[in-house]
Amino acid sequence: MYKTETLMQYFNFMRELANRCDSNIDEASIIQYVINGIDGPCSDKIILYGATSFSEFTQKLRGYETVIKNTGIQNSNSPNFRHSDDSRGRDSQQQSFQRKPTKFNVSDAAKNPQRCFNCNDIGLLSKSCPNHSRGPRCLSCNLYGPKSFECRRANLNNTSTPPSGVNAVHELPSPINMFKDVTMFGRKLNGLVNTGSNLTLLRNSTYINRDAPPLKQTNTLLTGFVFLRINVIGTFDSEITIYDQIFPVTISVVPKKFSHKL
Repeated sequence: MYKTETLMQYFNFMRELANRCDSNIDEASIIQYVINGIDGPCSDKIILYGATSFSEFTQKLRGYETVIKNTGIQNSNSPNFRHSDDSRGRDSQQQSFQRKPTKFNVSDAAKNPQRCFNCNDIGLLSKSCPNHSRGPRCLSCNLYGPKSFECRRANLNNTSTPPSGVNAVHELPSPINMFKDVTMFGRKLNGLVNTGSNLTLLRNSTYINRDAPPLKQTNTLLTGFVFLRINVIGTFDSEITIYDQIFPVTISVVPKKFSHKL
């Protein structure tokens, strides 16, 4: 990163550079490259970690840039940086912006040879990789196709052989069957109870096939998995019977295709 670049300019340059490569570099790797290229102590850059997408990392990067400007943390990459202590003099400020030219060391290059982004072989560029059509090679199982953080073989190896001195905890199915027979409109339905939600949901297809009262309009918006937003079609008041106990409820009708994602 050059001292004349802002953090956002450097980030956009790295994204463009990655797009020019023939290999598919995941966003997490590009984000890590950007963090490594920013000068500054790790304690200051800790707020940049944890982002899993470019949009999320952009927000963290802007927050980091704001922290630098507000706290006066020295960042040799930022052209807008001004030291808070004017007593050091003009020469000291100019010296803080001056970066020593990078020296190329042949021995260091031998220790860290160039690797292909696609197959991870030494001395090979991704654009000339003979295995480019097979996709990237996983660094965990050494097979083509999966990425390291998505590798199932690595996860199986980690769970099947727990390290010494650590108690292995395995997920067991719940012995409690949360599906119960629910009586509504004089007919039995199979419902999911004790979900922890204060809403009672009914699929639109089930509502149409029952002699149910007309729906009331509502502006209720539900959020399911992966932040999926679902608009409630309408509501109606009714009674349901569970274990011979009658409960008055307000039932929200949702589209059938979204009911399994709530």
